[in-house]
Amino acid sequence: MARFAGGSSAFVAYTGYGRIATMGEEVQNPRQVIPLTVILTLAVVTLLYLGVGSALLHFPSIADFQAEHFSLASLLPTGPIQWLVTAGAVVAMGGVILNLILGVSRVVLAMGRRADLPMRFANLNDQQTSAPPATWLTCVVTLVLVAIGDIKTAWSFSAFTVLVYYGITNLAALKVTKSDRFVPKWVSILGLVSCLGLAVFVPWQVLLSGLIFIVVVLLIHQLRR
Repeated sequence: MARFAGGSSAFVAYTGYGRIATMGEEVQNPRQVIPLTVILTLAVVTLLYLGVGSALLHFPSIADFQAEHFSLASLLPTGPIQWLVTAGAVVAMGGVILNLILGVSRVVLAMGRRADLPMRFANLNDQQTSAPPATWLTCVVTLVLVAIGDIKTAWSFSAFTVLVYYGITNLAALKVTKSDRFVPKWVSILGLVSCLGLAVFVPWQVLLSGLIFIVVVLLIHQLRR
């Protein structure tokens, strides 16, 4: 059970490649570029994660890994290397935040165009190069989540929602015609079962609140239609 719970939490670390697809409107020749980029990204990221995991296993104080205020830099001796790792972590987290805002804002933009959100979120700037309303909404929601919960709760809720929406993505992929798909149908079926299966292993409070949130949003969507 603990391994499945760990898998559901670790899945979030692999969600960045989805940003490539949400940026399809801003990519030249997306039909060829996006599949290739997704595959390359998954390969490179997996190698990096394996390298980091292997390095962590060689630290004698790895037992402290789950401590409340643990950081990778705390495993290193005090000195320039520790500061370098800390600075690298800060820069990396800044990149993650920018990636999140950029990708999610494009989802908000698409939802505005489909009238799943108010149409104002489909507006672009005068140069037609960015989506300020969608970007600001993404920033506000992110700040609210950070303010009302701790890191563990925010991560668990993110894991649940990401697994559900990637499950829905795999379900949608099953409807893609044979001529347009670039992976076999069984891959989408396996992805759907895996995502929804892992989603139930998040903390029960997160699971319950997430399910309630989904039901409420679906009811609101149905009433609006």
